[in-house]
Amino acid sequence: MSCYNWATLSSLVFLVVGIDHVKPSQQVTEKIVEADRQVTRLPPSAFPQVPTEIRRELKRRGCTIPQVSSGKKPQNVIKGEFIGKGRADWAVLCSLNGVSRILIFTDASEREPLEIASQADAGSL
Repeated sequence: MSCYNWATLSSLVFLVVGIDHVKPSQQVTEKIVEADRQVTRLPPSAFPQVPTEIRRELKRRGCTIPQVSSGKKPQNVIKGEFIGKGRADWAVLCSLNGVSRILIFTDASEREPLEIASQADAGSL
């Protein structure tokens, strides 16, 4: 796990939210639905490096963590100083009911994570 700063996370959010959404044709919609079915989504338990309380909160929410098909190691969970210097924050891409959002657990606390960049999973396929 590498440390990332807020600027890195902000860039990720910009890329996710900056995608132009256009109404797709029926054929494109079917391809998107099929691609979505093929996305591997891991349970929080697949990330033992994440504090137990945060994994428990992710499970309670029903989160799964989408993976890039070419990835060899579990992805989309990072630890860094996103909110303030010297803090151990965790950012997790949480997919739930066809929508993904970035949850930021500040100072490694499971309480009241920040939720940003909510987007339909199909919009990223």
